[in-house]
Amino acid sequence: MAQIANIVLNDGKATPVAHTFTPQKIEGETAFWENSAPGVPLGFEGLQVTVKRPKTLSGNGQVYRVTAKVMLPTLEVTSPATGTGIQPGPTLAYTTWGEVTLVLPARGTAVDRKDLRTLMIGLLQNAIFVDAADNLRNTY
Repeated sequence: MAQIANIVLNDGKATPVAHTFTPQKIEGETAFWENSAPGVPLGFEGLQVTVKRPKTLSGNGQVYRVTAKVMLPTLEVTSPATGTGIQPGPTLAYTTWGEVTLVLPARGTAVDRKDLRTLMIGLLQNAIFVDAADNLRNTY
């Protein structure tokens, strides 16, 4: 079992920026991190990792589910357009988020789990997936 610690992830900018997610809490099977660099709590980036264990390990079809989720909120761009010249408080415009779930049979081996994780990383970096995610283009 890994001890909760900071997680640093680089973004996709031309000059990558490191986003440091600091541990916040653990609730049940889910660990939570936040990147407070945006300064306004409404805009804090979030990361979650969950390991759901099967209820029992007897019988076929018992699986573990490992899920990672990243949330990137975007705040509205405001200006001091009020009659007083006071800039309005921040509001949430939208949140971009992604989730990956690995379904790992209890009968599977460590090699099976490593292969799946490595193949998923490769898929997320593959040109076809990159074009779909970055440019919203279907595959033909």
